[in-house]
Amino acid sequence: MMRRLSCQEIRDKWVSFFTEKCERKHKQITSASLVPDNPTLLLNAAGMVQFVPIFMGTKPAPEPPRAITIQKCARVGGKDSDLENIGRTTRHHSFFEMLGNFSFGDYFKKEAITWAWQFVTEELELPVERLYVSVFKGDKQNAPDHEARDIWMKVLEKDFPNEGLRTARIWQMGRKDNFWGPPGATGPCGPCSEIYYDHKPGTPIPELNSEEFDNRFTEIWNLVFMEFNKDEEGKFNPLESKNIDTGAGLERIATIVQGVNNSFETDELFAILKKIKELINEDIRTQNEETKQSKIDAKHSYGELEYTGQKNNTTIEEYLKIVTDHLRCASFLIADGVRPSNIGRGYILRMIIRRAARFLFILRHKKASPLLYKAVADLVKQYSKAYPELKTNQEEISSVIKKEEEQFSQTIVNGSTKLQEELNKLRAGEKLDGAFAFDLYSTYGFPLELSQDMAKEKRLEVDLDAYETAKEAHSRASGTGAFDKSVESNTFVAKLLK
Repeated sequence: MMRRLSCQEIRDKWVSFFTEKCERKHKQITSASLVPDNPTLLLNAAGMVQFVPIFMGTKPAPEPPRAITIQKCARVGGKDSDLENIGRTTRHHSFFEMLGNFSFGDYFKKEAITWAWQFVTEELELPVERLYVSVFKGDKQNAPDHEARDIWMKVLEKDFPNEGLRTARIWQMGRKDNFWGPPGATGPCGPCSEIYYDHKPGTPIPELNSEEFDNRFTEIWNLVFMEFNKDEEGKFNPLESKNIDTGAGLERIATIVQGVNNSFETDELFAILKKIKELINEDIRTQNEETKQSKIDAKHSYGELEYTGQKNNTTIEEYLKIVTDHLRCASFLIADGVRPSNIGRGYILRMIIRRAARFLFILRHKKASPLLYKAVADLVKQYSKAYPELKTNQEEISSVIKKEEEQFSQTIVNGSTKLQEELNKLRAGEKLDGAFAFDLYSTYGFPLELSQDMAKEKRLEVDLDAYETAKEAHSRASGTGAFDKSVESNTFVAKLLK
C-alpha cells in the first residue's frame, strides 16, 4: 500500500535520496530560470537545458560529476505547445516540474536503472505489479539496447523471480519513444528507457502507443543514455564520455501517489483551483444580490460553480483547470523577469493571462473586471517553500497580472462580441477569415489563441494562412516586425517531454 505524499514531500524525497541515500551522492543544483541562457530557445522546457554546454563539451562538469535538479519548465507557445490539451486531459500543463538526475561521464546504465527502480518502489512505495519499463528495440540506424534490457532483467529479479514475468514487463519500443537526439543534425544521442505506471492492472495489455494504451499507462520517468555521437555522415560513433540525463514528472507522480483523478487534483494545484472557484462564487453571489436589489426577476440569478472531479470533460471544470494552470505559469514567468508584450516570451505571458481572463469572463457570466490577481497570494503560499523567488516577487506578480487584466477588460467584452457575431455567420466546415482574426488582435489586442478557442467551441477553425498574410501585410505597411512572435526552438527539447 503506497503512502500518500504531498508534492513537497515528493520533492524532499527526491533530494534526500540522491544527495544522502544514493550510493554515489549527487550535488543538488538550483532550478534554472524559465528564461534560458540560450537565444535559440523561447522558454526552458526540460531539466537538461542548463546542462547542454556540459553535454556538448563546451563547459566543465561540476564536482562531483553528477547532479540532481527540480527544474521549472514551461511548454507553451510554438509548434510543441500543449495549450489545446490543458484542462481537457488528465496531465497536460503550460508549466510543470521535472525531477532530474544527471551523470557527466560518471555512472551509466546500471546505476541509473538500479536507482530509478529503487526510488519508485522504496521511496515512493509504488506497487511493483503496476510498473512496466521500456527499452529501445533497435532499427536500421541503431542496434537494440540489449544492455539496458539485461540490466532490467537483473534489477527486476527480486520482485519477479519468474523469468517470463520479467520479460513481459520489459517492452521493446521504437525510436520515437526510446531514442533521444541528437539535438541537431549531429551531436550526442542515445537510447532511452522509460518507466510506466498501470492504472488498470490485471487486464490484457493494449497495443503499445494506442489511444487505449495512453489512457491506461502513465510514463513517469525517462532515462536517457547518451552514448553515441552522430557525425555529419550519419554514423553513430561511441562517445568517449557517456552521460545520463533522466526526467521524472512531479505532477504525474503526485497524481499517482495521491490517488486522484488528474493532476489538477493534486494538493498544491487543487488548493489554487479551490481559491479561484471561491473568488468566482463570491462574485456570483454579489451579482445575485445586485440582481435582487434591482428587482429583476429572481430566475435570472446565477448558480454557484461546483467541482466534483467526476465529470472531467464538463465545461466548468475544464475552464477552472485552464485558469488555474495559466495563473501558475504566468506567476512563475513574472518571477523570472518576463513581462507582457507583443513578441516572444512577453507575448506568451500576455496570451496566457488574457486567455485565463477570457475563461473567467465566461465563468463569471460576462463580468470582466480583474479577478485572477487575487489568487496570487494563495499560489505563493503553496509554492514558495520550493521556489522562494515567488515570495520575493509576490507584489510584482499581482501587480503585473492585475494591470494586464485591467487593460484587457474592455477588450474581452468588445472582442468577444464582435467575434461571436462573425462566427454566427459561418456554417459547419467553414473557416473564420484570418484577416478578421488578425484585425481583432491588431486593433483590440485579442490574441489569435482566443479566437481559435471560440471558433473551436462552435466546431470551426480560423484560416491561419489568411491570418499570417494579414500579419505580414501589416508589418510591411508599418515597417516593423512588432507582430512577429516566433522564436526558433530546438526540437530536441520537445523530444524529452514526449
